[in-house]
Amino acid sequence: MAESKQAKKPNEEQNSVSQPEQTPQGNEKPYILSIRTGLTQEKDAITVKLPSNHLDDTVEDALDYLLSNQKMNADEKRTADSVKNEMRNQEYVISINGRNAKLTDKIVDYAVEKTRKLPNNQTKVYGELEIEVASVQRGGYRRGGLELRAYSQ
Repeated sequence: MAESKQAKKPNEEQNSVSQPEQTPQGNEKPYILSIRTGLTQEKDAITVKLPSNHLDDTVEDALDYLLSNQKMNADEKRTADSVKNEMRNQEYVISINGRNAKLTDKIVDYAVEKTRKLPNNQTKVYGELEIEVASVQRGGYRRGGLELRAYSQ
């Protein structure tokens, strides 16, 4: 069972691409998932810890897990509804940590390893997965045979 919590910026972070691994204590490193639309602020993202039994999930499985969580508060439900609405569009883009992702890709392949210094001076290593979903916006302005189009990601 995953706990929802507000997205927080760690005091000190280091980035690198990550794969599931053991921490020095022998426990698997935790993975933190957050999801939002391209227009939603980071602070309004739904953020949960990915259970260890979901480490082999595809991006699609992780999205299903995040968006079907029954223990969401009202703000998280609004964000989930916004993400689902973006995904109803025929064309949408999924970006994980700034990289375009396919629904069939393994979610942990996009993880970025971060470290956070805790108040007791210990360091916590975790995998971060920031997911953004945005429908492709088409439209434009036609002038003199030139069509300008704007695409969002």
